[in-house]
Amino acid sequence: MEYNVKDAERKTRRAIKNPLSNDFKKYLAEILLNADDSYKRIENENDTSKKKIDIHLDRAKRVVTLIDRAEGMSENELREKFTLYGASHAGGHQYKVRGLFGQGASDVLFSSAMSKKKAEIKTIKDNDFQTCKFKFAKEKKVDIKTPRTHLKHIREKYGIEENGTVVIFGLPDAVRLPPKKTIKKTLETYYMFRYILSDERREIVLHDSHDTELSSKKYLFDKKNPLLEDEPVTFEYESYTIKGILNLYENKHKKHEHIHVIIKDERNAVYDNTLFGLKKYPGADIISGELELHDIYSILEAKLNDKEDPLQILTDSRDGFDRRNDFTKNMEKALSARIEAVIKERNQVRETKTVSLESQKRIRQALRKINDYYTERFASNIGALSPGMTPPKGGLAFAREAINITEGKKYGLHLFINADVMSDAEAIMLSAPGDACFSLNTTELFFNHDDADENGLIVKTLAVTGLQPEARSDKLQARQGDVTAETFVKVVEQEVIYPEFGLEFIPSNYTLKPGKQSKLKLYYDRTKYQPGTSVVITMTSKQELIAHEATYRIDDRYALDEQTGLIEVPFKSDFDSARYTITATVKELTTKARVKVERQKTRDKGKSGFINDIQIAFNDTFWQSSIKEEQAVFYINGLHSINLATLGNLGALDQKKPGFTQKQYLYIFELLAHELARRIVLKQWKDKEITDLEKMYDLVQEEKTNIYDRIVEGDD
Repeated sequence: MEYNVKDAERKTRRAIKNPLSNDFKKYLAEILLNADDSYKRIENENDTSKKKIDIHLDRAKRVVTLIDRAEGMSENELREKFTLYGASHAGGHQYKVRGLFGQGASDVLFSSAMSKKKAEIKTIKDNDFQTCKFKFAKEKKVDIKTPRTHLKHIREKYGIEENGTVVIFGLPDAVRLPPKKTIKKTLETYYMFRYILSDERREIVLHDSHDTELSSKKYLFDKKNPLLEDEPVTFEYESYTIKGILNLYENKHKKHEHIHVIIKDERNAVYDNTLFGLKKYPGADIISGELELHDIYSILEAKLNDKEDPLQILTDSRDGFDRRNDFTKNMEKALSARIEAVIKERNQVRETKTVSLESQKRIRQALRKINDYYTERFASNIGALSPGMTPPKGGLAFAREAINITEGKKYGLHLFINADVMSDAEAIMLSAPGDACFSLNTTELFFNHDDADENGLIVKTLAVTGLQPEARSDKLQARQGDVTAETFVKVVEQEVIYPEFGLEFIPSNYTLKPGKQSKLKLYYDRTKYQPGTSVVITMTSKQELIAHEATYRIDDRYALDEQTGLIEVPFKSDFDSARYTITATVKELTTKARVKVERQKTRDKGKSGFINDIQIAFNDTFWQSSIKEEQAVFYINGLHSINLATLGNLGALDQKKPGFTQKQYLYIFELLAHELARRIVLKQWKDKEITDLEKMYDLVQEEKTNIYDRIVEGDD
């Protein structure tokens, strides 16, 4: 017997509510952009006449009414568009429109219906009048009717002479309305409205106690001081070569406009507003821009409609690219270096100064401690030996059948769960012998089916701590009903490291002196790579035209223990200043390390790793501290109000030898601990180990406390 499977009501509610984020601008955007799309479908290139869209806001009733005079919809069109949730109806290839997901207007109207607010479409097409009311009890419903009414009255009420559509939706109580004094600027500066509100063929009027025409023309890029004009950019994603044009400009009003780099296509459909990981970089506070990607709509649609492996490259909220996706990662790699170079060049003109704290002994000691913590934290994460882990057929499986862990050290052991097999209605019970040589952080794990990836895989991390070394191995078991998984844990004295996916440079960032002979540490998993396996090492830099390449063949001389091997890769450069990328490739897997070569002072800045230097920057922006990962530099914002109140005027410091009080040092250590904790948890989120926001916040606090205690332990 076959049964249809329905989504649970809570899942349906989340799917509708999450993209809108209780943000008034997002509610309005889905309807306003749909109205604009409707006009585009009936316009030709020679049509330069203005088309009007009215936005009526009733603050007392918290109701928005949006009116266009475009296509209108027939009864059949209403059924096609609103009875199949998630289908694409926009015609993005044929017309210059944005619609991709086929659910934006539905999300707004069903969200209103869920909150017991008005949610209705009234539309006229070819002298036929239709209504479509949205309802939600335990599931989504629409009521489409042809009311008996005088069409003349409807036309007069809404100012529609021929065809057109009226969308009426009440705002849920959690949605905050912008104040009357600021709503005009709020809408005009919102990046999703940038092009529609500056289109010569649109007249968009807000009716909010008085009538106001909205326009974003004064915010257009051609009104700004350009820093980079029509720069071609290219990056690869799967079989696609994505090409685009990048423009950057100086924006002294960025603090109020909140514009980074708007990503759009050739049709002015907007997809994101990002600075590719550079938002907190010193000098980025006045840099804005525009990236036009060619034919990006086709790529997004093709991936979304892929029958074997459908992929949503945009986030659920549809206002940005998912940073966990390879598309976004490749795009960021291609753009960040170019934008950073522009920021640095602009900083020199502005004489933007930074003050290095590398001369401080206590700072160098703190760096060593947090770099050790960072290395231990990630080297002790016991996950899959290969990326793209598939759900275990039996329902449960640990990452390894047997593991060795170090005495006194905590490891994160991955447990893989097949959401299609296991039930989230009961806990997964964890057990070990009473005299086990290890301890667990919990005896039960819970999961939610909604957290599964597209293959049905859920990854949970169990904290396992080694107590005392033993000759024996003790069994760790996970059980739910009749389904079990087990692994055997042995505690040893020596340091045990688990490289990610079985191959990893640890650390992955180095700062070295010119002419100094050093060794980069490449760890590999001996259970994955057997003796005789070839490891190809490639070193590249802009300073050297020909890449260096060497091949190592794995054998027992590289073994550290029965679990892990270590290849020490020699490195030396005679350049005074250079940047190297070192790539290790074994079969299908690659891992990278980055080396910065520069002349240093006699004092060591600390072990290479998460952070190599701390600098004070001065930016009139929101961030207290930030890190530039490639250079492993930690920045403290000397102009931030909290930093000013706690650290005082950092601009008055002796730049050659800055000094701090005990309280100031402890505050700096807290900033360091918070940033490292945030990065650790962010990595777990990117790896999809955690998805719950409240849990992420708790983990940041837990990691921060552990790191801070490590820094101040024995601090002098």
